[in-house]
Amino acid sequence: MLILGFALNFFAMAFKKFPKITDSWDMLGFIGALIGGGATLWAVVYTIAKQNKKDKLDTYPLKFLSGDQIIEKMDFSIRSAKIHVERIEEDIERHRRYPTSFKYWISSYETSLLESAKINAKAYSHVKGFNDALEFGFYDNLFYYVEDEELDVSITISNFKKWIEKLEKHKKEFSSIIENLKKEFERMV
Repeated sequence: MLILGFALNFFAMAFKKFPKITDSWDMLGFIGALIGGGATLWAVVYTIAKQNKKDKLDTYPLKFLSGDQIIEKMDFSIRSAKIHVERIEEDIERHRRYPTSFKYWISSYETSLLESAKINAKAYSHVKGFNDALEFGFYDNLFYYVEDEELDVSITISNFKKWIEKLEKHKKEFSSIIENLKKEFERMV
């Protein structure tokens, strides 16, 4: 800005069309105005940055709460899936029915998906992946068995265990996102 003032003064003197700025110019006042303007600009930028950081910090506890609640629902569904697979060994006909415990996840899926979207895109992706694996994986195994009545129970159980591994993978990835957010929050505070 100081250079701009001198450039205007030089331009005015070179073309002599304008009165010299220096004729009625208080050099210290001009420099003070530039310094004051710069300080004001810095203060505004600093205040906005500080407010953005505060706003971001204020959202973290809500993200943690949402994440922890979603993890609880995932845990419950995985435990239910494991119990279901254990019972298949006892009674192969049982696995043809959709476990009622999964209805807990399915009924809260849209809420979980919305809450995960507030956390970040990766969290959303893993909650959606978990749901898809839970719903479609179960039905894939179910229909695979129904089509082949002579299927060996051990193959069915093996398929269900792979399905549970997919569920656990999505839960693990989602949990690591929440843990990383918690570490980031601790660094910022």
